[in-house]
Amino acid sequence: MGSPKLFIANALEQHLIGLEEVNDGIWSICFGSVLLAKADERDMVIRD
Repeated sequence: MGSPKLFIANALEQHLIGLEEVNDGIWSICFGSVLLAKADERDMVIRD
């Protein structure tokens, strides 16, 4: 089985979204210099 997928809103589909691991399994989701949310890869939860 493949990895679970996180989907960003269609409004940003033509733009690059940045991911940066900021802690063990915690990822920042950024659009340019704007932090959109943080994702926890262990439970696949996105938090703002």
